[in-house]
Amino acid sequence: MVFDIEIIKENIKKQEFSKKVCCFIIFGSSIRTTGTPKDSDIAIVLNDLDVDVNEISSFIFDNFINPDFTIYLKDEIESKLPFVDVGNGFFALNYLARGICIYGKNIFKEKLEKIDVVKYKESLLTKAFEYILRLRIVYFSQKYDESYKFDYFQKYVTRLIRMILLYREYLNYDNIDNFTRVELLEYAKLKSIFIENYNFGSISLNDYLKMFKEADKYIIKMFG
Repeated sequence: MVFDIEIIKENIKKQEFSKKVCCFIIFGSSIRTTGTPKDSDIAIVLNDLDVDVNEISSFIFDNFINPDFTIYLKDEIESKLPFVDVGNGFFALNYLARGICIYGKNIFKEKLEKIDVVKYKESLLTKAFEYILRLRIVYFSQKYDESYKFDYFQKYVTRLIRMILLYREYLNYDNIDNFTRVELLEYAKLKSIFIENYNFGSISLNDYLKMFKEADKYIIKMFG
């Protein structure tokens, strides 16, 4: 993470819109990376929508790299509405609750403590199935070269394995981020998600294709 959090914290206090902010959270890879992040994941919870949208937008784009942000209302979070994030279900509460809150109090922490375990596990399966479909689309596509496919499969096979390990409760969200990609794949092998032997320190595209097929079969077998 290269942007200066302390400076941004001070800057946000000076903004007129801050009076309407319940909490302003940075999360995801943008707070985990030691280098320059490719983008910035942001969640903003507002007390109401009586704000200057342009002021908020300008502040975000002036202070963050390629910002990807979602705006919630406090009443929505505190209500009994089923929580979802764009492209995610209850699973999103994990990274929102563990993000860096640069203004206000992180409202998602309390929400996470009251999470419906059944719905949470369903969201893990939903996300896993989304990854399977993403991978299959790229696998059969003729638009992408091998370099693109390798990077894509490295990213999403790893994410798919994360979902399986979390669903099976072999790991939880607090400790899974301590695993490197190689350690995570090795752990999946230990838990018999993979049957074939792989050199996890030097993985080819063909290896990732095999891992994808094995992980897909593993999920089907869980419910077959």
